[in-house]
Amino acid sequence: MSKRYTLQDAIALMAALRTPTYGCAWDAQQTMESIIPYTLEEVYELAEAIADQKDGAIKKELGDVLFQVLFFAQIAEDEQRFTLDDVADALVKKMVFRHPHVFPDGSLSSFGQCEAARLEAVGETWAGLKAKEQNALAEGKVATDEVKGQKANRDEDQPSTQAYTFDEVSFAAPAHTVAYQLQKKAAEVGFDFPDMTSALAKLQEEVQECQEALIERDRAAQLDELGDVLFSAINIARKLGATPEEVLLQSNQKFRQRMNAVESVLRQQGKTLKAASLKEMDEVWSKIKT
Repeated sequence: MSKRYTLQDAIALMAALRTPTYGCAWDAQQTMESIIPYTLEEVYELAEAIADQKDGAIKKELGDVLFQVLFFAQIAEDEQRFTLDDVADALVKKMVFRHPHVFPDGSLSSFGQCEAARLEAVGETWAGLKAKEQNALAEGKVATDEVKGQKANRDEDQPSTQAYTFDEVSFAAPAHTVAYQLQKKAAEVGFDFPDMTSALAKLQEEVQECQEALIERDRAAQLDELGDVLFSAINIARKLGATPEEVLLQSNQKFRQRMNAVESVLRQQGKTLKAASLKEMDEVWSKIKT
């Protein structure tokens, strides 16, 4: 029976791969910036495996995501910036701080001393504590800037010790995720459509404006209005209690399944997708959809 490896083995593996003399030359040359595309790719592959509900694939993709985390931490340690233990320490401290209803005295060892709070109260507590963290970080940056004699990059009329509400939304995520988070944040402060009818009306308004831009053949306006259409459509998903990722994933899977079925029918007729006409493909598509 082969040896069963552990998390510590994975950490040792990552350190070995990054070793200049005996490790992997490619791994040793990577930087945090260079592996970002691979990290994003692995996260999306994990999401696909979860959607397919295949435990073997989920386990594999979780391993790939874990490898990326270890990769970032090892690069940081090699550059003497921080270690994986520092990452774990910051994570536990943050989560204990944000869960006072689970860890009443602010320590991991206080678990089990109180009953779990209701879900609504948890959401309110989480948002409030996260806001305190953001303001504390903003204050810390101001102090650092003052020590270094640097001017903080912010609007002159904005209080120097308070962060903007929407600065909490990271623009490093895919655009559809950023749109969802911005809309969610706006709803939290009361800037939201009162009902689904109003949200749908806004989507229809944006579609109309996009059609007008297409007629005018103004490319800049076309792209601008199309962006508004997508933004409004994502808002509909949010109000339905869904994320754009899960909605699009479902549509993507449905489209792929139908196209596979179209290709299968055409193959039975001795044709390929590329050789078939649009009319032929559309006829098969309509039958399959029905």
